[in-house]
Amino acid sequence: MRNVVGQQMRRAFALVALTATVLVPSVTYPVPTANASFPGENGRIAYVTTIGDHRVISTVDATGGDPQPLIDLGSGRDAINPAWSWDGTKIAFAGQTSPGGPFAIYIANADGSGQPQQVTTPPVSDTDPSWEPAGGQIAFVRAHPDGSNRIFIVDLASLAVRALGSSQGTDLEPSWSPEGSTIAFVSKAFPPVPCPQNGCRFNPLIAYADGRGLAAGDPSGYSTFWDWHHPDWSPDGAKIVARFGQDENPPWGPSAIQLFDASSGFPMDILGPCGIMSEPSFSPDGQSIVLTSRQITDPMTGELGEPSLCVLPMNGQLVFDGTPGGADPSWAALPGSAPSPQPDTAAPTITFSFTPQPEPGGWFSSVPAVEVTATDNIGVSSIRCTYNGQRLTPNNGFTLIDHGLRAEFTLYSGGTEHALACAAADLVGNEGVVSMLIQIGEPPPPPPPPPPPPPDTTPPTVYPPSFSANPIMVGGISTVTAFAWDDGSGIDSGTVSVGDRPPEPMAWSGSAFTAHVGLGLPAGLYPVSLRVRDAAGNEATTDPQTLVVYDPNAGSVSGTGWIVPDPRAGDDLPGIDGKAKGSFSFTARYKSPSDTTPSGSFIFTYGKLFKLQSEGLDWLVVTAGDTAYIQGIASIRGGGGPYPFRVTIRDGAADGSTDHLLLEVCACSTFVETGPIFYRASGDVGGQIQIQR
Repeated sequence: MRNVVGQQMRRAFALVALTATVLVPSVTYPVPTANASFPGENGRIAYVTTIGDHRVISTVDATGGDPQPLIDLGSGRDAINPAWSWDGTKIAFAGQTSPGGPFAIYIANADGSGQPQQVTTPPVSDTDPSWEPAGGQIAFVRAHPDGSNRIFIVDLASLAVRALGSSQGTDLEPSWSPEGSTIAFVSKAFPPVPCPQNGCRFNPLIAYADGRGLAAGDPSGYSTFWDWHHPDWSPDGAKIVARFGQDENPPWGPSAIQLFDASSGFPMDILGPCGIMSEPSFSPDGQSIVLTSRQITDPMTGELGEPSLCVLPMNGQLVFDGTPGGADPSWAALPGSAPSPQPDTAAPTITFSFTPQPEPGGWFSSVPAVEVTATDNIGVSSIRCTYNGQRLTPNNGFTLIDHGLRAEFTLYSGGTEHALACAAADLVGNEGVVSMLIQIGEPPPPPPPPPPPPPDTTPPTVYPPSFSANPIMVGGISTVTAFAWDDGSGIDSGTVSVGDRPPEPMAWSGSAFTAHVGLGLPAGLYPVSLRVRDAAGNEATTDPQTLVVYDPNAGSVSGTGWIVPDPRAGDDLPGIDGKAKGSFSFTARYKSPSDTTPSGSFIFTYGKLFKLQSEGLDWLVVTAGDTAYIQGIASIRGGGGPYPFRVTIRDGAADGSTDHLLLEVCACSTFVETGPIFYRASGDVGGQIQIQR
């Protein structure tokens, strides 16, 4: 039974999918779409049940428990066909406008607050709403006095109603696609025709939501064996579930719930068992299906029991069945969990495969046949190919493949150069185009090889290096990084030099050299430079950058006295004459071994025209010899600031030489040796400088 049913259903969908391939070189690819459960976390399940003399809409949780009333229009007024909005905050339904009266479409808040709002005025009856993903429109079924039904759309802002069109039969069960541009429904001939005439059964159609007409399917119908109902998309658009059977005898005629691949229309699995099943609907997480189930209570007559809900995961294992009693389920996304709907804008991908394969250079020794494959995330509706501007006809029609279509075309000769162009469209009208020059015959001789490139004599370009940390404490490590490139022969290698240590190789990755420096260096100031070599042997060297290594245990410095700045020594101060004295006083020390910045101050005054006073010290370096360094920021009276400054101190006590002081003030944000020196003062010290260890 299972194999027979699967073959019949595959045949039904294959007929729908392949019918246009027989007559025209542009084929419609009608996947049986539906209004998907919108993606998100699983919320509550709405369903229809009976209270007294009327039907109401209630909800349960995902396990079938915690039943709660939601929509009750009162005695004699039915509420049916629940349909959740994308975000799970609203619900649409069909409700009677008065006791025993016609049905109209209503919307209501999903939390039960407020009163339902009527959004259509039916001439006979409006039912079966399906919400647009963007939330601004609802598709529904409108009954006509002649007994036929058509699909209409209501705009919720203006309440204007328009016909979807696209069908000349009687239509049911509109289903808005997850990407929002098409609406699926089932249709059969009106007035009815007897089977096995085409149109005697309900078959799936897809129409553009903007009223342009059919996107897939043929109103004349294909299957004369099965009636198809209630197709529903999985939230990710990858699968479709639908119910098949024969409407005239559902208890005894074969019927089941079938899962399909959405892009190809190929059947995947038959779900169940769960009694006589109908009205399938995906869960928002795409892992389960809720449906209406009715058990056969009398095998002799085929009489059915009361409907109830059944939830099946797609592996066919039962979750719950029979509780609660009800029908027409719809599964909501947990409010706030659904992503915003996004329209599909991706065009199909087109590839060519030739027999025979082209020779080197793209030439064909004989006339080839080409296999054209078009794939798309939501399915391909058509392939159209031209050769030298003339429409091509496929050799054996079009073949459905996973997520697309395939066809083979035979090309022709007559000249050496031919233009092949193919266009493919998906179900929402996105079109991809690929063209290719086909050259048939003997290829021309290859061009002579290009002359060798001139020798590379240009050195690489190297940015100044940067440090991950500077200053660092004795025993610490800093990573030095320098970006480099070479447009000629390419980068070959790089080395880093720290002070008077031998150069060490650097690691090259992407466009940057890196190396770890500092380990094992005693306290001091160390010039760091990089040398980069390209493959031709050209080299470039960076200007030195100073790496500062300090030792908070090395000692402290202090001093008071004066120097005589001299412009002949390169000094520069306001009013400098090489005779006047500049006075100074300073102290600096690390209070504890864990400190990273020293405490203290530095003041320098040159007559009445210049006074520098520190605002903070950045570091103190006391070397193992007779030199110490202080760096910080300072303000200058009447000159603004702050400015970075550095003081170099030499204590001559050890060898009996004269103490010396050098003050440098940089017109920059961070002190660098190569930066513009704003002020400079130096000289032998009158007074006293002490480096205390």
